[in-house]
This record gives sequence, C-alpha cells and structure tokens, in this order.
Amino acid sequence: MLARYGLAVTMARPLVPPSIALPDRVRFILARRGLSLAMVSRASRSLITGDRLCHIPHNFYSVLRNPRFSPSLYQLLALSAVSGYRLADWLSVFGLSFDDVARFHAALPALRTTEIDARSYQTSALIPWFSDTPCD
Repeated sequence: MLARYGLAVTMARPLVPPSIALPDRVRFILARRGLSLAMVSRASRSLITGDRLCHIPHNFYSVLRNPRFSPSLYQLLALSAVSGYRLADWLSVFGLSFDDVARFHAALPALRTTEIDARSYQTSALIPWFSDTPCD
C-alpha cells in the first residue's frame, strides 16, 4: 500500500529508551530519520489528498501528553510512511501489536468460524502457546 505513494519502508526497528515519555520517544524516533514534527505534519497532509484521517497535527507532541489520547491507525500508518519505519514498530511504540489481533478475535463472539492468524509480528515477543501446550 505504501509503495503506491512512492515510499520505501525499511525493516530497521527504531531503538528507543523505554524510560522516556511518549512524546519524547516519538521526537527521538523522528529525529533519527532527520524529521521534525512540522515536516511530518506537512508530509502526512500530502499522503492522501483531502483525507484528514492520516493527518498528523502540528501539536501532536502536546496531544500525546494526554493519557486518554491514542493515535488512530491512519495516523500510525502516516507515521510509518513518512518515517520509513514499519507499522508494527510504530504500534509497539504506542503499546500495541498485530499479535494482539488474534487474542481480540478469540475473545469476541463470532457467528461463523473464523481463521486466526498465528504469525508473530514482533520478533522479540514470547510465544505463550508453546509453553502452554502439554507434552504427551
């Protein structure tokens, strides 16, 4: 999807000290790519013209200080596209993971049988169902 906008996505994971506040972590990650928030905000407006869902506001750092705020998936996609880091890495910065999707699928009632993705998207994640399986 990002290739359609002419954006290359690298597989390098941003190394961020976990002890710093969320706005400072995001600032640190963007600075490693030589990006300022103003540059990211402008670039996010041009990703999909006329669609404000992907827009990263100019006051994003101050919005991140609100503990009730969570960026939308569209904003995370924009951060991924502009910075060149994987979407899975941006999700982990905000405490989310593609690996959680299977757990959500299993927890929600379904009218039909659905297939659950068993892949692990975080290479550093422990896979609990290996240790939970009884040995016969």
